[in-house]
Amino acid sequence: MLIISYRGMIEQAKETYERFNTAYDIIMEAEANKKKLNKTTKSLLEIMIQEAFEIDSELRKSLPGLNYKLKEMLKKGYLKPKEEDISPFEPVTSELFYKNFWREVGKALKGN
Repeated sequence: MLIISYRGMIEQAKETYERFNTAYDIIMEAEANKKKLNKTTKSLLEIMIQEAFEIDSELRKSLPGLNYKLKEMLKKGYLKPKEEDISPFEPVTSELFYKNFWREVGKALKGN
């Protein structure tokens, strides 16, 4: 019998979520104060945001507001998912998937 413990994965997700919230707060505060983030700070924040996006989507559902905030970071350009991560089944990228999908449909229709 194989027993899998998710305790480590859940603890890791919680730590990543806390770091993400710190990054999110820094970005929102900078925007509210109309301050521009330097490249190094922005890069570090993007890494923390990407790590939060990499949390399993089922686990992300249990972390309050995470998917909503990740969508916001995607729209602001702080989250840059890889092409293979954009999916209609991924709560954060589904809008982007359909936007790209309909753009391609439009191109195909214009081509005919």
